[in-house]
Amino acid sequence: MMSLKKKDKEGVWINFAYSGVYLKYLGGSKMDIKFKKVKNCLIVYPTGEIDHHTSEVLKKEIDRHCESTMSKNIIVDFGNVNFMDSSGIGMIIGRYKYTHGKGGKTVVTGVSDNLRKIFTLSGLGRIIKIYPTVEDAVENI
Repeated sequence: MMSLKKKDKEGVWINFAYSGVYLKYLGGSKMDIKFKKVKNCLIVYPTGEIDHHTSEVLKKEIDRHCESTMSKNIIVDFGNVNFMDSSGIGMIIGRYKYTHGKGGKTVVTGVSDNLRKIFTLSGLGRIIKIYPTVEDAVENI
């Protein structure tokens, strides 16, 4: 596996492994992101915490991958996300608006009980469909 290490425009070191794993460290938070294209869906596998440090990185990378793969739908698998704050909610709403504007959908999978509470209390669960698995989401999107 080849890797590249460089600084982004904010001066933060980025390690990018060509296998599709994207690593970024911000303010003590760590976010690993994997992407996969299936049919017309970009599947996003974030690992770690989605907070005010990492949500902007996640947003930018999802948008970049959507454009480069010409995906109109986004599936975010929360199976390996152990924390999400209001910045994560904003990021999901932004991806919903992004895909909706292109005639696509944003859906989520692998939502833990704690994240499901966040989706319910924030009202996000009313606009974002939650599927149990990525396979279910791909099949029904």
